[in-house]
Formats: sequence, C-alpha cells, structure tokens
Amino acid sequence: MPQVALGNDATLCAGEDIVLDATWPGATYSWSTGAVTPTLTATTTGTYSVDVDLNGCVASDAIDITVLTPDAIDLGPDIVGCEDDAIILDATIAGASYLWNTGDGTSTLEVTATGTYWVDVSQGTCVVSDTINVLVYPTPQIDLGPDQTYCEGETSVTLDATWAGATYSWSTGAVSATLDVSTSGTYSVDVDLNGCVATDVVQVTFGSLSIDLGPDTTLCAGQTLELIVPLGNGTATWNDVTVAPSFTVTDPGTYWVVFAGSSGCDATDTITIAYNDPGTVDLGPDLSLCEGQTHQLNASLPGAVVQWEDGSSDAVRTVSTSGMYSVEAIVGQCMVADAIAIDFNPLPSVDLGPDLQICPGSLAVFDATVADASYFWQDGSSEPMLSIGTAGEVTVTVNVNGCSSSDEALVSLLDGPAPDLGDDATICEGASLVLTATESGATYHWDDGSTLDTRTISSAGPYWVDVERNGCTVRDSIQITVFDPNVLELGVDRTICAGSTTQLDATVQGAAYVWSTGATTPTIDVGIAGTYDVTITVAGCLAQDDVHVAVLDLEAPDLGPDVTICEGTSLDLAVPDNGGAISWSTGETGPTISVSEAGSYTVAIDSMGCIASDMVIVRTQAVITELDLGEERSICPGSFDVLEPSFIPGASYVWSTGATGPLLSISAPGTYSVTATGTCINATSSVVISAGDCDTYVFVPDAFTPNNDGINDVFLPSLAGPVDSYELYIFDRWGERIATITDRAEGWDGSYNNVASQDGVYVWTLHYKVLAPTGVKAERLTGHVTLLR
Repeated sequence: MPQVALGNDATLCAGEDIVLDATWPGATYSWSTGAVTPTLTATTTGTYSVDVDLNGCVASDAIDITVLTPDAIDLGPDIVGCEDDAIILDATIAGASYLWNTGDGTSTLEVTATGTYWVDVSQGTCVVSDTINVLVYPTPQIDLGPDQTYCEGETSVTLDATWAGATYSWSTGAVSATLDVSTSGTYSVDVDLNGCVATDVVQVTFGSLSIDLGPDTTLCAGQTLELIVPLGNGTATWNDVTVAPSFTVTDPGTYWVVFAGSSGCDATDTITIAYNDPGTVDLGPDLSLCEGQTHQLNASLPGAVVQWEDGSSDAVRTVSTSGMYSVEAIVGQCMVADAIAIDFNPLPSVDLGPDLQICPGSLAVFDATVADASYFWQDGSSEPMLSIGTAGEVTVTVNVNGCSSSDEALVSLLDGPAPDLGDDATICEGASLVLTATESGATYHWDDGSTLDTRTISSAGPYWVDVERNGCTVRDSIQITVFDPNVLELGVDRTICAGSTTQLDATVQGAAYVWSTGATTPTIDVGIAGTYDVTITVAGCLAQDDVHVAVLDLEAPDLGPDVTICEGTSLDLAVPDNGGAISWSTGETGPTISVSEAGSYTVAIDSMGCIASDMVIVRTQAVITELDLGEERSICPGSFDVLEPSFIPGASYVWSTGATGPLLSISAPGTYSVTATGTCINATSSVVISAGDCDTYVFVPDAFTPNNDGINDVFLPSLAGPVDSYELYIFDRWGERIATITDRAEGWDGSYNNVASQDGVYVWTLHYKVLAPTGVKAERLTGHVTLLR
C-alpha cells in the first residue's frame, strides 16, 4: 500500500505558490484538478486531493490552501442597524491573527456605536485589510405606564407614545402618537424610528373594582399565607395600618384590606385565618450506642396517626441496629416529623493472655492494643501496653467510641536471687577489697570466669557477677577506682591582672577538700597574690599540692568626657606612655592620635596580657554661616515692626544698632544687620526696611440685604490701611440718627433698638483719622445705602 501525506493546511500570500508532493515509486496519480503528475503546484484558494495507485492499491490525502489576496477579507457592505441589534463584524480566517482599529485582537468584533471600522488580518508575513461603515440608530423608549382602572364617571383616557421623528402603529389600527381610549381592553403600540421598533402594552379597565382574598383558612403551625391585591394603580391598606400591595400572615386573626384606586374606585375584603397546633415530635439528638444495647424511640402525640420510615405505625419503637430512623405524625391536616441517626458500635476485643511468672527484676508485658481505643489499667496508666515487675492482678478496660471491654491476668514472682556487691568504691593504691555475692542455693559466675561466692580485687575496673537460682539469673556490678595521689594537680604558678580572679581546681571524684584559705570546695576563686595549697582525702587516702599566684596592677587610661568638634577641625586624643602596647580602634598605635570625624574611639593598653581601656564619643557639628532676616519690606511712619532672624540653637545675636538678643524692635526705615555667634556658629544677615505707602483707601457699598442668608447681611464700609479713629452714623429718611458705630469691623445690621428697619434708602456719614506719610489725615464722607430684605 503506498503512503501519501500532503502536509498540513496552508495559507499563502498573494503571488506565492506551494508544491504538493505525492511521489511514490512505481505509482500512478490522479489529482482533483485532473493532473496525473507526482507533484502539483497550487496557486489559488481551494481543497486539493490526490489518489495514489500502486498495483491497484489506492491511498488518498487532501489539503486546504488559502491564498490571502487583497479581497480575501470581506466585512460586507456598510451596515445600518439599531442600538438593540447585535452587529457582529467577522474577519475569520483559519490560523490568522487580527488587529481592529478599536485595539481588539479577536476574529470577530461586536459593534454598538456608529463609526468606521477596519481590520488587519495577518498570516505569517501576509497582511490583508478591509473597512466597513456602521450606522447605529437609537431605539425609541416607550412606556404607556402600568395597567389602569377607571370608574366613578370616567369614560376615556389618552395613551401617549410620543417620540420625536417616529411613526406609530396601534393595535386599534391608529397611526397617531396618542390614542384616546373609552372601552376596556388591552392596547399595544409599535413605535418605529428609522426602522428601530419599540413596543409596549397596557390594560385599561372602565368600571368598578372588587377584591377577593379567598375563603377563611386554617393553617398549620409554622405556615404563612400571602394575601395579594391583583389590581393596578392604587393603594392597598391592610388592617388600617400597613400600606403594601401584599401582606404575609404569620399569626391567627382577622385581616382586611381597603384598596383605594387612583381613579377614585375603592374595594375591600376580609378573611379570617386560624392556626392548628398539632404539637411536636422529638426523637432526641443523634446517638452512638454499644453493640448489645437497645434504644426506645417515642413519637407519641395525642390524636396523631404515626408512620415510621419502615412502614410501622406504633408510637413507641425499640431499635437495636444502626441506621437513620424517621417518623411522621399527622394530626388533622397538619403533619410534624423528626428523625434520628443511631450508631451501634461493636465492642472492642481484649485478651491479655495467660497468667505469668517472672523473675525478680524482670518485667511482664501485656498488650491490649485496639485501633482508635483508649485504655485504663489497674495502676491508672492509659497506654495500650503495660510493663509490670511486681506480683499482683493486672486488669485493663478498653474503650472504643464509648463501648468498653475488659480482661485480667495474674502476675507472680519466682524466688530468684538478689545479689548486692555494694556501691562503687575507691581504694588506696596498694590496698585490696573483697566482693561478696553469697546467697543460699545459688550458683555464681564472675566476669573473670570464677564461680566462688566471693572475690578479692586490688586494681581499678568494672566487676560483675551473675547469680542464678530457680531459673532466674540476676547480675550486679561495681566500679572500683584506685586512688593515685598524683592526680591532684593545681598547675604551674600564674600571674593575673589586678581586679580579676583565677580559679584553682582540685576536683577529684569522691574527694574531701581543705584549702589553706579554709575553704572545703573542689574549686576556689582567688584575686590576691600569695601561695595557695590544698589537701584532699579520697577513701582515706591523702594528697597535697600548692600554687603561687602573682597580681599585675595596670593603670587604666582616661580619654576624658565625650566631646563635640566643628566640622573641618580636628581633636588630639592622648594617653600616658607607661611602657605597654597601645592600640586604638582606628588601627593606629602610639600614645596620641588626631581625629576629625564623628564616631566612638577606643584605646587599649596591653601589659603582660593585662588590658586596660577607655572610650570617648566624638561628635561633629556643622558650622552655621547662614542667617535669614526675611524679605525686604516697608514700614509706615509712627508704626513699629520686629525683626527676627531664623532661629539657631545656642547662638548669641548682636545687631547693627548695638542691641543684642534674637529680636529687634524698629520704628524707622533703614538697613539693619545682625551677627550670630556661638559654638560652630558665625553667620551674618541684613535687610532693607523702606518707607511704605500708608494712605487709607475707602469703599462704601450702596445696598445690603439683612435677611440672614449669610450673604451681604451687614452694611460695612471697607477701609484698606491704618485707621486711628473711626465713627459711622446711620440716619433714617427723617434725619434721625438710628445707629452709631465706632468699630471699623462691626457694620450696621439694618435694625434700630433691636427692631428690624423697613426697606428703603438711609443716609450714612463716615468720619476717620489716620497718620499718613504726609501727616495727619482726617476725612468726612457722606452717602446713601439701600436696605432690601
């Protein structure tokens, strides 16, 4: 059978071609184009297939070729649609990528707004495009309102579907924007705007209203009933209290509704609701019981018909197997129910085995392990296993899920040996010791192979003996140490630094100590020059040694207190040269170093291993050379000003006037300077004070509205500049003075003797006096102001 594979579907750019190869030795070929050659060159879009025949055996394959010509993408003709329509532009080509002018990269684009849309479709290096114009018309919004009911003489109503530029089609055949309705019925309208159609429907009723809440009803406990008024425009009031289109009943009683129609029609109805309480059935909480137990379920309820999930009908039921049990009790038309889940857990299996006899010193081990169980042994322990080395009764209770089983066994002790070689001991060098293991009816085996009941030893080491009686073998051992007086060694004579101590250690296992200082401890700490000796006693054996301690007194250096230097300066730190090795934290050596940076500096003097040190903290402070007296400004004759430079902590100030301190009061123009000095402070500043233009400018409003709205409520002349004296008089139309004001910030509130004055025109007179650059200026102004409320 020949094999043929034309490859995967392909996309070509305009002008490209692809060679399809079906070559198989000795075969004949039949292409879908009619060609009979082994290969075929494709240049146009289409599906190409070939049959390859080798001695009557035929194999076939096909391939899709897409040529991206300029017209390969067609978004179609320009589109006119409505805003509620789904307008989808489709540029799909298999395997291509897309870029719309909206920035989207999908093969399709949903359009909702009027505009021009184009897309670039890319396949490899080929790119083709298309453009389309979309016009989206708005859809009219029509609302004929809710269903309507009319009565009490009303015979017609006008339905309005008006929408600018639209055409209309009513269910009556009318084509006007409005429709006059005088008969009951359902009315609909189609509103067409540029082919975009909106529809609405309304029910109109002429006549009287009626409400039917239904017959009186009896409910079961816990049930509710929703009462509904199925009418159109109007207000429903329940039991003269609640206003709502519906009302939910949860308690017995009489309920009524009064419906006031919006067109003057009223309707009312009443219903009585009763509740039947059949009682409750309670089977209790879910239970977990043990195998072999029973449980009684009680669903008794007066007057009830009972039915269990298994079909039984007795009110009381006894169960002994695991399961979900449920019951329904029916009293009249009401049903109550309950359910309970009961698990009967199996009892754990416990077997401690037969009674045991054990040798003294050995343990009897009992295992009561059961998965997920808890345990209680006779000694109060709670592990799954118990090891015991005494005679007596062993009992255990095993609990799994609240279900328990127990077992017991008896432990007895054999009459075995109890050898005792005594405590570990120390003997003096050259002495011996007799070890005794004698017991009646016993045999012996020592670590050296001997079998007597005693053994004499004179060397250090561990010794043991196995003693056997009644099949029980017990071993005892002892550690013997031979005391060598040479083990006491206080070491060579030593020198310590003044103020420190050294520890003298004479520790020997089991020894008693007496030092030349009177101390009786294994070690002592000493800090005073002298010779110290100690005598120790071990198992009656004595040993003695001594050591000499010398003390070297080294004077500590003193770098003085912490210090602050100005930036750019340096400081010498020095210590006396007493012959010791001097090292600084900077890495320098020698008695003196110079520092110019902030930091902690430490010096250490080492003399024969004794080290004395000191530390000083050096801080740097920036040199302050800048001072600010503020911007140049002016001063009015006869007035005062205060010059205050920028604050510098710790500075002293001297002014060009000879004054000192951080503040200078001035009363005349001129050039003023100040110099600030102190630690790392050397700053100077000056400021020019000029004579100011101190004339007073007056503006008087011609109307005000004292109506307490917070806007223009007070008649207040505005004076820009200094004022030494101020008087404002208000006169009514008859020339009577009704207000006198001497506070330039107060103004007239439009009242006289706390009574609001009438609207009208009032005369004012303003007198003020001020010390101006040209001398004293006094002015009298008069005018009119209109009061409007």
